[in-house]
Amino acid sequence: HRQGAFTGAIKDQPGKFEQANGGTLLLDEIGEIGVQIQAKLLHVLQDGQFTRLGGQTCTKGDVRVLAATNIHMDSALAEKRFREDLYYRLSVFTIQVPPVRQRCEELQYFIEETIRRAPAAMKSAGTASILSSRLLDAALVYDWPGNLRELRNFVIRTIIMRDSEAAARELEAKIEGNTSRAFRSAPSGGKALQ
Repeated sequence: HRQGAFTGAIKDQPGKFEQANGGTLLLDEIGEIGVQIQAKLLHVLQDGQFTRLGGQTCTKGDVRVLAATNIHMDSALAEKRFREDLYYRLSVFTIQVPPVRQRCEELQYFIEETIRRAPAAMKSAGTASILSSRLLDAALVYDWPGNLRELRNFVIRTIIMRDSEAAARELEAKIEGNTSRAFRSAPSGGKALQ
């Protein structure tokens, strides 16, 4: 915004596109933005120009845009919650990142990386040993509905508690609960799918 654009605008303040000029801007959760903002974003992406709030001149920017979302874009497009023209402007190159449950071969790496990144104050000499084979086996079977956030919180909690066996029991109980719910909801004589 420009100085004086609204009450409290005591000096010029650059926006995200201006700050990212010559670089890359990540638009996280792009599927959640409103239709009016989508229209404004489309114009910025098409023209490479924007006007600060309270400004009268256009500013040109050179920004590479990465957009991320966890919504199903096909549904959002069909339901008119996301503009097709903006979608096709953004979807030059699409990368589908599967959930953790579909990347079992990477699970041990994610756990080890979370341990490595944990604050030093949480770690102790035995932190590396929290990854018992029982815990890893349970982690590989569990479906992690909360994806990486759930996995990270689970690992941090295990580091804090310093009890790999209790953590393994926690996952095993969740797995057992999910299995029994799946079988209860299966049609009579049929199979439950997971």
